[in-house]
Amino acid sequence: MSKTLLTILLLISSSIALKTKNKLKTKQTYTVSEDGTVTDESGNVIKLAIGLDSNGVYNYWYSKDEDMYKGRSLGDTLTCSENTCPKPNECIEAYNFCMCDKSMANYPFIGHNNQFCTYKRKRQVVAFLWELFTNVGVGHYYIHQIVRGVFKTIMTATPLIIFTLGKLRLLKYWFNEGTTGVVMACIMCACGLGAFIWWLVDAFMFGLNKYRDFNGVPLKHW
Repeated sequence: MSKTLLTILLLISSSIALKTKNKLKTKQTYTVSEDGTVTDESGNVIKLAIGLDSNGVYNYWYSKDEDMYKGRSLGDTLTCSENTCPKPNECIEAYNFCMCDKSMANYPFIGHNNQFCTYKRKRQVVAFLWELFTNVGVGHYYIHQIVRGVFKTIMTATPLIIFTLGKLRLLKYWFNEGTTGVVMACIMCACGLGAFIWWLVDAFMFGLNKYRDFNGVPLKHW
């Protein structure tokens, strides 16, 4: 158990160190070729796709599902500027496109008061560490997944409450009754095992950034 936890912590430390190193690099710039292809400094092609809102057709950043939150084309009616695309976000003038900073997301897609990329993402590392070291659902509360958090709190707290009440002899009658005592012990074991399995699942799910917040927006990676 201790070796597994140590391995997880080492992986987290390595990932955070790598992300920190990348952040120290100069700000990412983009190049638009004559055929309209957008590439970043590493030569990676950034693809554009078509989305539809209540006002008509617009372009949004797209390479996979979660990237739909990374920015928004302002179309013909608005101009990308610090007013419509506030800092720390970045305008790509060739496409009149507001590209969200990594800490921000474009939600809702139609913007808010003619401003885009104003949604503050929840941080993956915060949710991960809460669940890794507490395992009582705090990480789920943090990303506003309240129902999931409540169920996990109940599952984790139940065996602790039963054990504590037993130690205080408040459940002495129940534990002295044969069948009832067995049932109480089974509840403790089942909830304890369930809480441990849920801890493992959350460690991997938060670690791989598979959970999203209540609005369906991906968490900020580490």
